[in-house]
Amino acid sequence: MISPTISSPLGVSPEFRHIAVLDAIRGVAALAVFIHHYSQQFLDGSNVGAIGCVFSYLGVWGVGVFFVLSGFCIHWSTLTSKGGIRSFNFRTYIIRRFFRIYPALILCLLVCAILGFYWQTNNISRPSWGAFWRHAALLSTFSAGSRVAINSVVWSVVIECHFYLFYALFVPLLRRRGMVALLLLALMLGFSAYMISVLTFPRGEMRVLWQQTSMALWWQWCLGALLAEFAVRQTSSLCGMSALCLALSLVAFAFSLGIAFMPETLRIQAQRFALPPLAAIAIGGLILPSSRGWRVPLLSWLGEISYSIYLFHPAAILIVYYTIGRSSEIREFLAAFAIMVAIAATMYYIVEKNFVQIGKSIVRKLESPSS
Repeated sequence: MISPTISSPLGVSPEFRHIAVLDAIRGVAALAVFIHHYSQQFLDGSNVGAIGCVFSYLGVWGVGVFFVLSGFCIHWSTLTSKGGIRSFNFRTYIIRRFFRIYPALILCLLVCAILGFYWQTNNISRPSWGAFWRHAALLSTFSAGSRVAINSVVWSVVIECHFYLFYALFVPLLRRRGMVALLLLALMLGFSAYMISVLTFPRGEMRVLWQQTSMALWWQWCLGALLAEFAVRQTSSLCGMSALCLALSLVAFAFSLGIAFMPETLRIQAQRFALPPLAAIAIGGLILPSSRGWRVPLLSWLGEISYSIYLFHPAAILIVYYTIGRSSEIREFLAAFAIMVAIAATMYYIVEKNFVQIGKSIVRKLESPSS
């Protein structure tokens, strides 16, 4: 039985807490979103056949994987910290999340707003002050006109921030009832949001907005968190089943990509309801002790800088679109990839890492006996 939530970790060593294979998964998800948006800008889907179906689906796939991964990583970090969920501190948690996410987000909005004032692409639009401040206030997902404004990927980062807040607010329920109860609550909220969207709004922007609010999608994040509890508990019982779990992971991965080839109506429902569980199964099969340390050097490094890749790849695509133009698809792709990696690495090492250290420094001061 997985519930109630465990209150103490199996271990707190960095080797136990860090699951290297997840970096590679992040790298794959980041590349998937990049390829999706690159194909939107440069490729004619009608001329690329079956591969076009995959390209058009990879964005949804990458975001779905990121949501499940995020839930896993946040709850795993809590469970494997000293004292586990019982020692969760709302203030220090919010400080850490703020400095991890917010500075890079604001810088991304500024960069894309400046670019979008002069040039526009499928993912970067002409900015407005209203959209900028709604993004900055983490309220843009409640406005149809702002949700995908300035930089179309920011909506999912705003949703992630809502997930972080939900998690912190529901820790008391986690302590009493466990992660299963929280997942059930999230499922009820998601079902309610979905039914409201279908029964209240015709097909269009408002229905999509409701179906992609944090309330509607939180259950996907909670799936990852439940997987974290399972991962903490199952290490000894499944060690002898590594090959079977890996095979199950590969099958789930294949099925999750196979959704791309379904008829449109069925595909929309499958990517909404089947993709997150398949992503959880695929990730779950890779987090056994025997595979946790797996590293694929390039993918793992891309996973390390994946947040900046996610934020800034539309800017890289815009630069290539307005400089190289429609010359050679391979040349365009390689140029966009190189520029994306260069920008993301710069932002990661200069912005992300430094602000994370600032957050840690503030937390240490707050936790020191003299404070």
